[in-house]
Amino acid sequence: MPGNWDGKTRPTSADYRSNYNDIWNKESKMRIRLMFEPEPGVKCNVDKMFECYAENYLSDFPQFQFGGYIMLNIQEHKFTKWASGQPFYQFITEDGSDELLKQLQEYVNINPMHGYYIHIHVSVNGENERAVA
Repeated sequence: MPGNWDGKTRPTSADYRSNYNDIWNKESKMRIRLMFEPEPGVKCNVDKMFECYAENYLSDFPQFQFGGYIMLNIQEHKFTKWASGQPFYQFITEDGSDELLKQLQEYVNINPMHGYYIHIHVSVNGENERAVA
């Protein structure tokens, strides 16, 4: 890039244009996040215990990694409204695809995890996540 570029205008040098395809024509990258919301009466706040439980449940999907937990305001819980504020445990993959998402949705529908509601969120190319289930 030219040494006098101010950073505000679009540069027109050949260097800038040479990596255009590397930046904009990349294959789309999909992030899939599974969040497990405890059903009423389920109290599990031991990370390792839930990690083992969910790894067993997701054994057909080895690309998912344990992502710890997130605490949501009880007003944001979709199904449970109790004040204890149990954590939503999550499993995440950065290497998702449309096919994987379809298989996962089918798996969750026919094989629910006892004691938890499962939320599936998707983000493509770094966009905001959207709920798909």
